[in-house]
Amino acid sequence: MFGWPTLDAKTRDLARYIYIQFTENNATCDTFQLAKAMYLADVACYRYTGKKISNIQWRWWPNGPFDPSVYDYRKDCSYSGFLDSQEVADSKHGHKCVAYVKIDLLSDIEAAFVKKVVNKIYNIDFNELTKVAYSTEPMKKIGAKPNGNANKQLLDFSTITQKTLGPSNS
Repeated sequence: MFGWPTLDAKTRDLARYIYIQFTENNATCDTFQLAKAMYLADVACYRYTGKKISNIQWRWWPNGPFDPSVYDYRKDCSYSGFLDSQEVADSKHGHKCVAYVKIDLLSDIEAAFVKKVVNKIYNIDFNELTKVAYSTEPMKKIGAKPNGNANKQLLDFSTITQKTLGPSNS
């Protein structure tokens, strides 16, 4: 089997779809951006559906919500052939996704949340993206502050205010 067989298939599709969305915006995506985009997509989806997209157990780390499995999802992108292995080895550099990737497990609504999240964050810098992540309810509920004493505390998504989908006001 090609790639990382222990990775959750839906979360793998989420990571791949995020890379595709960054590329469609002519942007690159490093590990930090991938983690924050995955987290913010989970927050957005939970807000409207009561469920996260990923199976990641987000915790408070020094630069915001994180889980070490994000590294494996990024490596999977390389082993799947649409990220150059050097780009994965040097996580401080972004990449351009150049291959077609079939995304099977994201629903249309989940894909829409991912696209909306990436459209909002693809061009903001590290500090601003950190602020965005820290402004979410799970981070605020535990009293997380940027550059604070992160204790890797599990984030509680049930603290997210639920909303309903309705007609657009625009």
